[in-house]
Amino acid sequence: MRNIFIILLTFLYVNAYSQVKDSFKPANYPSNPQWNGDITEWFVNGNEQLQTKKSAVSKKIYISTANSLAVNVKWSFYVQMDFDPSTSNQFRIYLVADKQDLNQALNGYFIQIGKSGSADSFDLYKQTGTKTTKLFDGVERQRAKATQFKAFIEVTRSISGQWKIRSKIDNETQFVTDGESDDNTYTNTSFFGVQVKYTASRSNLFYFDNLTVEPYEIIKPVYPGKSGDIIFTELFPNPSHQVDLPTSEFVE
Repeated sequence: MRNIFIILLTFLYVNAYSQVKDSFKPANYPSNPQWNGDITEWFVNGNEQLQTKKSAVSKKIYISTANSLAVNVKWSFYVQMDFDPSTSNQFRIYLVADKQDLNQALNGYFIQIGKSGSADSFDLYKQTGTKTTKLFDGVERQRAKATQFKAFIEVTRSISGQWKIRSKIDNETQFVTDGESDDNTYTNTSFFGVQVKYTASRSNLFYFDNLTVEPYEIIKPVYPGKSGDIIFTELFPNPSHQVDLPTSEFVE
C-alpha cells in the first residue's frame, strides 16, 4: 500500500504542471493544443511540420500556446529555414512569456536563431517589456548547406536557475552544448510561443516541429510516514565470508 501511495504522489506531482506536446498533425492544429495569434499564417505541410504561408509583404508573425512550466523544465523542438538566415529573416522561440501576444511588450526569455553569414548560433535573451538583454552568445557553427538551416534544439533550466542550450544541426548524431547562463529574473510563465520575422521572398520557408515542454528533474515526494511504521535507514548484507565481522544480516 505504501508503494502505491508513493507512486500516486509522484504521478500527481509530475502532472500538477501543464506539459506541452505537439507534433503538428493536420487534424490537431490549431486546437490541440490550442494555439493563438497568427494561426492562419501557418499550415501543416505534407511532412506534418508547421510551415509559414507565402506573404506578399514583409512582416512579423507569431503563435503562442498556454504553458506554466518556467523552472525545472526542458524544452525540445525542431526548426528549419530553407534559405541563408539573416537579421531580416529569423526565428525567436519564446520559452517563457507572460503575455500571449509575442509582438507586444512582455517579460520572459527567448532564443534567437538567424544572423548574417554562413555560421549560426543559438543565443539566449531576456526580455523586459520591450527591452532585450543577451544572456549569452551560442557557439557559432558552420552549416552543411549554405541555403538551408536545420536543427534539433534542447533547452533546460534547472531548479537553481541554470540555463543550458544543446543542439544538433544538419545530420549530426550527437547534441553539442551551445551555451550556459544563470538567470532567475522570471520564474513564472503563461505562454510558450514562436515568432518569425521575414521578408516577402522568404515568407513561406520557415518550419517548426516536434515540440515538447516537460519537467526536467522529477522530484519524487517523500513518504511522510505515520505512527507504527518501521523505518529502515541502512541494510547490511550477510558478511559471513569476511573476517572479524558478524555472521548474520541486520538492519538499522
